Amino acid sequence: MQLIPRLVLEAIGTFLLMLVIATVTVHGATTLEAALAIGAILLVLVYAIGPHSWAHFNPAMTLGFCLRGTTPFRELLPYTIAQCLGALLAVLFQSLLLAPAVAPEAVAVEAGETVVAMGGLGAVLAAEIAFTFALIFLTLQVATTRTQAGNQYFGLVVSMTVVSGILTMGPVASAVFNPAVQVGFWTMAIEGAPPGLVVISGNVAAAFLAALAFRGLHGRSEDPAG
Repeated sequence: MQLIPRLVLEAIGTFLLMLVIATVTVHGATTLEAALAIGAILLVLVYAIGPHSWAHFNPAMTLGFCLRGTTPFRELLPYTIAQCLGALLAVLFQSLLLAPAVAPEAVAVEAGETVVAMGGLGAVLAAEIAFTFALIFLTLQVATTRTQAGNQYFGLVVSMTVVSGILTMGPVASAVFNPAVQVGFWTMAIEGAPPGLVVISGNVAAAFLAALAFRGLHGRSEDPAG
């Protein structure tokens, strides 16, 4: 598929993902409810769009694929722009058409107080690195290796990693794992939310670590699939 259609698919997928995230945030969903809703939409998006655009929906994921050698570096910026645009449009759609049942500030302040109690910025950075690494590394394992080419469980791996990350990290630190989602949160102006630069720094660092780990383990034994 040509680049422009793939970018449109990435924007649509990130829009739908961010729409779910923004809605569960402003409506005060529990951690379990949020994890299930986000995991469910990600599951269907990966299966529906993955065969066409790789279904990154995440600039850190795209960076990991570029470092892996599966995605050309020239597509990193266009993918990132499409993903961030999709996230921004989702927040705009949510704010204009869906009336919040719970003030975003109330939800975020509670989450922010938990972050401070559990270790502050260090906890946020550690959480973002740990599960963004897990998300990218495991996706590279199931989606870009010759030994697992054509498998039908790649969507479950991606979505269940995110569900696990939200359930374990959400209550104690941060569970963004995605710079495009963080850009969406910036426009929502949620008080008490983890600092965006810390989140994005953790996401980018994790992408490098995941690609490094993948290449270190596989060497040249696995050419990019597809």
